[in-house]
Amino acid sequence: MVQRNKSSMDYVSLGCCTLAFVLYINTLSAGFVYDDRRAILGNPDVLGTGSWSQMLHNDFWGTPLVDSGSHGSYRPLCVASFKLNYLLDGFKPFGYHLVNVLLHSLATGLVVKLARHLLPAGRSGVAIAGLLFAAHPIHTEAVAGVVGRADLTGCIFYLLALLAYIRHVRWRQWGDRRQWLALAATVLLAAAALLCKETAVTALVVCAIYDIIKGYAGSRDKHRARSLGIIALSLAFIVHCRLTLPRPATLFSTADNPTARSGSLWTRFLTFTYLPVVNFKLLLLPDVLSFDWGMDAIPRLGTVCDRKVALAALFYLALGWALWSSCRALVNRQQTPVRPSGSKTTPNASSFNRKLANKLNLARLRAGEEGSSVPSLPVVQLDDRENGDGGGGCALCKQDAGLHHTSSCRTLHNNNGLSSIMCGCGYAPEYKYLSLAAPSQLASYFCRTAGSSSSSSSSKGTVRTTTTNNNDSASINYNQSFQGAVVGKKFACHWPLGTVGDGASKEKPFPFTTLLTAPADMCSPSLSSSSYTSSSSSSSSSSTSSSCASSVRGDSADGSTDEPCLPDEGSSLHNSPAAALLMSVALLALPFLPASNLLFYVGFVVAERILYLPSVGYCLLVGLGAGALIDGGGGGRSSPVSGSSISGKLSSYGRGGRRNGPPARWLGTFVRKCLSALVPPGDRSVGGAVCSDGAAVRDDASGSIHRTASDNGSGVSGRYGKFQRTNGMGAPSVSVQAVSGGGGGGGSVSGKASRPATAGRGGRAGRSTKPFGPRRRQLVLVCVGLLLIAYSAKTVRRNRDWADEESLFRSAVAVNPPKALGNLGSVLSAQGRYQEAKEALKAALNHRPNMADVHYNLGILLQNQQDYNEAVESFRKAIRFRPSLALAYLNLGTSLIALGRCQEAASVLREGTKLDGAGLRDRAAHENARISALLQLGNLYADQGKLQRALAIYREALHTLPERYPPQGIYHRLGDIFARLNQWSEAERFQRAALEAQPDHIAAHLSYGTMLARNSSRTSEAEQWFRRALRLAPNDASVHHHYAEFLSSQRRTEEAFQYRVKAAELAPEDYALVMAAASSLRLLDRKLEAERWYRQAVKLRPQEARAHTNLGAILHLLGRTQEAANSYREALRLQPDDLTTLSNLAKLGVPAIS
Repeated sequence: MVQRNKSSMDYVSLGCCTLAFVLYINTLSAGFVYDDRRAILGNPDVLGTGSWSQMLHNDFWGTPLVDSGSHGSYRPLCVASFKLNYLLDGFKPFGYHLVNVLLHSLATGLVVKLARHLLPAGRSGVAIAGLLFAAHPIHTEAVAGVVGRADLTGCIFYLLALLAYIRHVRWRQWGDRRQWLALAATVLLAAAALLCKETAVTALVVCAIYDIIKGYAGSRDKHRARSLGIIALSLAFIVHCRLTLPRPATLFSTADNPTARSGSLWTRFLTFTYLPVVNFKLLLLPDVLSFDWGMDAIPRLGTVCDRKVALAALFYLALGWALWSSCRALVNRQQTPVRPSGSKTTPNASSFNRKLANKLNLARLRAGEEGSSVPSLPVVQLDDRENGDGGGGCALCKQDAGLHHTSSCRTLHNNNGLSSIMCGCGYAPEYKYLSLAAPSQLASYFCRTAGSSSSSSSSKGTVRTTTTNNNDSASINYNQSFQGAVVGKKFACHWPLGTVGDGASKEKPFPFTTLLTAPADMCSPSLSSSSYTSSSSSSSSSSTSSSCASSVRGDSADGSTDEPCLPDEGSSLHNSPAAALLMSVALLALPFLPASNLLFYVGFVVAERILYLPSVGYCLLVGLGAGALIDGGGGGRSSPVSGSSISGKLSSYGRGGRRNGPPARWLGTFVRKCLSALVPPGDRSVGGAVCSDGAAVRDDASGSIHRTASDNGSGVSGRYGKFQRTNGMGAPSVSVQAVSGGGGGGGSVSGKASRPATAGRGGRAGRSTKPFGPRRRQLVLVCVGLLLIAYSAKTVRRNRDWADEESLFRSAVAVNPPKALGNLGSVLSAQGRYQEAKEALKAALNHRPNMADVHYNLGILLQNQQDYNEAVESFRKAIRFRPSLALAYLNLGTSLIALGRCQEAASVLREGTKLDGAGLRDRAAHENARISALLQLGNLYADQGKLQRALAIYREALHTLPERYPPQGIYHRLGDIFARLNQWSEAERFQRAALEAQPDHIAAHLSYGTMLARNSSRTSEAEQWFRRALRLAPNDASVHHHYAEFLSSQRRTEEAFQYRVKAAELAPEDYALVMAAASSLRLLDRKLEAERWYRQAVKLRPQEARAHTNLGAILHLLGRTQEAANSYREALRLQPDDLTTLSNLAKLGVPAIS
């Protein structure tokens, strides 16, 4: 049974992870979009230009943290993963997207594992939480966008830290030394999460909340304060280290978070308190998604009369009510004393227990040295009146109780075929003194096959049970050969033995567990740290007892030793709905808090990928509710004690028997109806009744009455009953003799099922349970299935939006029109779709006229269309709205040069070179634009023949060169200027410097070759540089053109002609190269080929008079006088006084005007 449940849970994890991978498989063909370009393609830490240690000093975007323009986001582990991708496959997007999808699948598996620990028993809630996390559309930005890997890795380390702490709490409860390893892993994983994403700083806070909730849920551990102290110190140290890093001077622009820059405190308060509602709505109904929610995508709230303020108030009231009710339920559960009727606590009980615990630990260590695994359990004193005083000797061998059996004791056991576990000598002292939270936990500890098809009890005797839900004691007396044997002094655990030859005893050594109706998966991996395998019982009593002892000790059939199946700290058995709700809300709210703008302002209003980690809490909440509705209908996998005690605590009484207020009663009703997964199937049949103490009694088909003991929150459970043989259906049949309750909520139930439960003192009458029919369960399943289908379809469709930038920006036009249209126009312009781009950019400006980036992009588009006048106006508007935009100065100067306004262009370029980039986000782009403006100014002076001025500008650029700017371009220009100044040694020095800085710098090869060709003694060396350039860039037209010029200077005309034609073929849109090819062909008397290229020149520049004159001349030579005359006349129309054209026209003998 255990192995089958374990396999089923593995299938749940496998199914959820598979769904996560399949839903995002269509992202593998996507490219780099939006922030990916800057974070990966333009990140020097990814490109490998710096060392691995350099990324520890830079932010996420590759800017040094000490730079004033740094973003401040410190995520070196995520950047390291990008660099590994680059080293493996360069800039191919497939590998980057594959890693993201695999990380999402891993995160889904961790969510499933976490759900097993946090949610109450039952597989449905776990599966729903995992499937919901795998399919939720809010994750598309984090998974489909490569930059979202920071959120993926942060979430993975976050969950690993929490799971490690859960393991630490479990081992701490057992006294296992591995608890320190788990605690260290928790701190390290939390630090790793912070190095991936800043919002993961709350990982240790969630761990501490988990431990506190477990304490209020009834798990008592004196070392809890020690763990919490270590967690607090570790958190303080991690936060201190993070705060010591340099922080950006300018956090964000007004467009990114306009509310933060609002002058009204009231507006900021109302808007930022409403933003969590917007984020929760995105989790609940992700129908509208966008890559950006800045600018005016979310209107600001300025008055309390806005209905959104009422919605926010309702949201916080509902959240506060849920948290208050859950906390109150846990507090009442902890504060309400639940003790056995008539029990007394002696003054020296604590000290005695401590001494006994030390003995047990010593026994456990000794047993560990012998190769067996022995659990360490807390010790609680039993009532003398209940158990009697057995004295200090062994009840079986009459020897003094010691740490190990005496030889006489072992002989006695061997002779009588009795298990050593029955002896009180101390052979297995850890099993004599038990503190069990509930009978169901006792069942989970001793019986891994509870709930199987058959069980039995001895026909020779009856069973008397006494169970309490106070974590104090458990005593089971089996009336058989050694009925009533007292083991140890003032401490007893009476062990049942199966009857010889009883087949049921072979399968289930402990018949009493059938009364407790322990769930089948009580000992499954989802409920305990590990599973164990009980060895098969033989037909003899000795074999049966030995098998039972082997199961308890954890010795498997194959001789291996595993950890016992205990109700541990990590088990969902301890998790009431209130505890699960609190942990889910903590996982939902705490990771979101640093990005909520409530503590401090951040550079965004809403960001979908920020919700990747908080969505874990949301999925757990949905899994908690939906799983309870589904499993409550007949899952049969939940604890009867937990369900009844929780519902009793939440619905009826507080401390001292005081009736709770309406919220607690409402929550109790909700828990009883919606979280019925905690009630066994036998207690949900028609005709059943619930006692005032929370126990369920029903009459089955065979006429026998089943009684389930539980706690009512202030009293104790029924105490005695008798076992009957099991019915044919495999369920235990118990004849209830008497049920007596104590305390304020106690009651009594007679042995007849038809008699309703009556309220005891301070209690209230029990109520009958309403069955949760299969149709309603099917309805819940259908609703959950439809939700998952809708989420999956939305995820697949949203992935297509992230395939490329055009589809991504188009999808956001309805949410954020200014930014979406502006980015869309830039993308369309880069694709050469100028008309569509112009319309998109102008539409963006209609929404928000002050966007400098959009004005700049429109100017670039107009510049590419050679509409320089309109381009100048766009660049000037961009500068007006953002005076620090250096790229606008650069391109404005270029457009002015094209218009022939060189003086004005020089002034603009000089102004652009003086811009200070302090506080700018993209400081590298600003510096590059500033240096480019200097080079453009130097080129302007060089074209004007002002070589000394150009030389001074180039030297200034070289001295102010940024660290990451490539210097070879400046070296090359300096070499050209020195060559024009006939300073050959300096020219050669700078050209060689350019080649050393970049060995494949083509322009430096050509310039150096041209310079060497001026010296007739170095022509062969010059030709080598030209040929080297041809090998480096065989498809570069300028290389062929320069080599053709060199060959022409060497009078190698035939060879030069071939390279000129090749250059024209490679660049048919280059007017100069086309004219050079045509002239070369004409000189070689290849007139027909020359005509083709002259016509191409006319097509390129129809307003160029010289092109028409040259075409007319070649037609004249071909004897096509009429066509030649038409070309001459067109040339004269464009340039009426051109002497060459007039002379050629006169030679034809036709008038200039037809």
